[in-house]
Amino acid sequence: MDYLRITGGLLLICCGTMTGLSVAGRFRRRVELMEQYRKFLTQAETIIRYTPVTLEELLGMIRCGELLHPVIQKTKELLQSGQPPEVVWRKAVGQFVPVAEDRRLLYEFGDYFGTGDLNGELQKLALHRQFAQQRYEELQSELHIRRKLYRIVGMFGGVVAAVLLI
Repeated sequence: MDYLRITGGLLLICCGTMTGLSVAGRFRRRVELMEQYRKFLTQAETIIRYTPVTLEELLGMIRCGELLHPVIQKTKELLQSGQPPEVVWRKAVGQFVPVAEDRRLLYEFGDYFGTGDLNGELQKLALHRQFAQQRYEELQSELHIRRKLYRIVGMFGGVVAAVLLI
């Protein structure tokens, strides 16, 4: 009977540790999302500066990572239905970006994108790229600390559960 308790305790420690690693991985994905968003803004600025394109064509030309790709695809699909760009962008971001703080940043971009002339669009893109860069740097600086914290808390939770079981 003691073997079962010890085995159960070890399994609880492993589960707690894995939960901590999972939460740390989700935070890492936020950092990756901001990195991909920065690249998206840079590509959009370059394309707008040198190529006269529609919004749908622009979105088709941009290559971004796996986290932002579903947002771009959904936006392209919804644009074809004739809905306004800011509404379409909000729907796509709301569906695929899980963290409210990150959604808010992306929402702000969509609210004003495509509403000005060439110089205005380029200035908006540069401004949003600065915001994305700041957010990326904040998340990057927190990443190391939070990853360690989440792993330790997860393991500690597993140990506490194991001690209570035994």
